[in-house]
Amino acid sequence: MLTLSFAAQAELQVQNAQYKTKKNALYVKGKIKGDSVRKVYVLDARSNELLDVISTISRGQQFKADIPVSVDQVPCMIKVQVQAPTRAQFRRSISDFTIMKVRNAPERCSS
Repeated sequence: MLTLSFAAQAELQVQNAQYKTKKNALYVKGKIKGDSVRKVYVLDARSNELLDVISTISRGQQFKADIPVSVDQVPCMIKVQVQAPTRAQFRRSISDFTIMKVRNAPERCSS
C-alpha cells in the first residue's frame, strides 16, 4: 500500500491495483483520510492517459472500481490523483497523486 500526504492534512491510500484476467478489468481500491475529496482520477502512469474517474463513497471516503481494459492496454503502473471539491482546494492539490504497480499485469503491459 502506498500512502501520500497532501494539502490540508489529507492522506491518499491506494490499497489495491490489479488486473483481473477473467473480467478484463483493472481493479483499483483505496481511501482518502482528511479533506473532503469527491473524485479520484486513475491514469496510466507512463502515458498519463485517463482510464477512469471514480467518485468517492462518503463513508471513509473510499473508492473502488473495475475499469474495463483490453489485455493489450493494461498499464504496468497507474497514477491515482485526487480532485478536491472546491476550485481553491483543487489548485492546491492538482499534483497530489501516488503511483502504484499493477499486480497481475501481463508481461507486455503498456508502461
